[in-house]
Amino acid sequence: DATYNPTQDLHKALNIRIKEDDLYGMNASYAHLYQYYSNKNLDSALFYAQRTFQIATKLKSAKDKINAAERLVQLSKADSAKYYFAIYKNLSDSVRIARLKASNQYAMIRYEAEKNKTENFQLQKELQVKFLPKKSLIQKLVNY
Repeated sequence: DATYNPTQDLHKALNIRIKEDDLYGMNASYAHLYQYYSNKNLDSALFYAQRTFQIATKLKSAKDKINAAERLVQLSKADSAKYYFAIYKNLSDSVRIARLKASNQYAMIRYEAEKNKTENFQLQKELQVKFLPKKSLIQKLVNY
């Protein structure tokens, strides 16, 4: 319905989450309110983007803080936009580096596991070659 105004329901959900001290829910509510106001009322959108940034900081959620900082760069005046851009860039770089390190570490673990598997197979083959003749000699003696 194009005439439906969701602000009353969005604020109702936010108030419930505030009463419950549900930071993750509050973060989602502020993000939804930002989205609603982003093309209707830029002052309200800025307010809710700031709230999202504050809650994301409390939650120590890099992803949500990056999203909020990006919104604040777009909506803020020049000085504030520079501040939020620096935060956005720093966090984005940190997350990217952490992901690369985790990916490299995973690749190293896979490499080591594959290497160990190959070495174990080689050792098994060597043991079979080394002990097989003795085993068959013992079997011949037993069967005699």
